[in-house]
Amino acid sequence: MRRSASHTVRNQRGFTLTELVVVIILIGILAAVVVPRLGTRSAYDERVFTDELISTARHAQQIAMMRGSGYTVRLTIDNSNRYYGIELRQGAGAWQWLNHADGSAFPIGYPNIVTTAPALVQVSYNALGHTLANTAQAVSINGTVALCIEATGYAHGGGC
Repeated sequence: MRRSASHTVRNQRGFTLTELVVVIILIGILAAVVVPRLGTRSAYDERVFTDELISTARHAQQIAMMRGSGYTVRLTIDNSNRYYGIELRQGAGAWQWLNHADGSAFPIGYPNIVTTAPALVQVSYNALGHTLANTAQAVSINGTVALCIEATGYAHGGGC
């Protein structure tokens, strides 16, 4: 009996070769799938900037609907001066920069590795949240269409 018990304990130590090979294969598959998704720093900056522009465009639309008639809200993306922001005008008055949703003042600069096209994008919203131009506006970031502001004012990723 005693010999049988020690024999069983000795066989249960460690992992089998099959288990180790399976784990190595799984790690290889995960590395092949996950690492390319991490991408480069510039790809990450592009995605973050795209998300920030979509959020800012939606915020501008909400402000326009909240302010109502008598106010015009404008989203400005200026690649020449490397900034973006939300401006507000009451009636025919002067445009004034608003504060960002996190409290920081507009306009906000963006990284040098990001370029937008067209070089100057200005989308104005009415009290219904629609764009005043009543057309969709596509914005390319580093040559790829990344953002679309529909005529209804809805902003989303991808093409128009």
